[in-house]
Amino acid sequence: SELQSPCNLVCRLLLEKKQTNQYYCILIFSIYIFFNDTATTEIYTLSLHDALPICCKCWGQEMNMENTQINNVAIIGAGIMGVGIAQNFAQAGLFVNLLDMNQKILEKSLSQIATNLDLFEEYGLLQETRPRILSRITTSRIESLNEVIGKCQYVVEAIPELLEAKTNMLGLIEKGSTIVIIASNTSSFTIDELSRGMSHPERVVGVHYFNPAHIIPVVEIHRGGKTLETVVQAARELMLRIGKTPVLVRKTMP
Repeated sequence: SELQSPCNLVCRLLLEKKQTNQYYCILIFSIYIFFNDTATTEIYTLSLHDALPICCKCWGQEMNMENTQINNVAIIGAGIMGVGIAQNFAQAGLFVNLLDMNQKILEKSLSQIATNLDLFEEYGLLQETRPRILSRITTSRIESLNEVIGKCQYVVEAIPELLEAKTNMLGLIEKGSTIVIIASNTSSFTIDELSRGMSHPERVVGVHYFNPAHIIPVVEIHRGGKTLETVVQAARELMLRIGKTPVLVRKTMP
């Protein structure tokens, strides 16, 4: 049946791609209807040919919203999540710098994004040419962190879920720019835990993507006790601009 608009529901979609004689995927839709607080879960087995158009219909591709303040984004961590997040921003027309400490991982990340775009192009899901989208993605070693984030308005921390590593990274980001919004993709820690000890915890917000980040529309936005409301709203507006469906988490559990 026809899926409802992302404005009326939250669609959590898990896309698992298996290589056999052809691609297959399992789509799990956890649908929360806002107007009556009911929830249903339906499981479908579809070919990738059928799945991708459904994903993008849920996604809505709402990429035309104006947000003149944020045009340059840095993604720290070129793993699975960082790659998907970088692709999403680039497809939405933003300039992205993807950072990692490993040059081979950076090279692999660009190759993976190109492969993802090939698949999108095959099914007519790109609004621009593949080379044009890729032209907006730059990679840098982590040693260039200060130089890179000095040119950005928004930074995504997407490194592994290790508390000490994340708190250290957020501290480095904070020192590199006094104005940048700092978004953590954490799925394990609260923002209060991550920003403890920072001089400006009010600039830190949680923006949690689901894997694969370049396909699943829903992102969870959660705040710390000191996060500014303007920062939360800026993150929400940016997610809308790049075609995501942001869900504001009112309470985080330790």
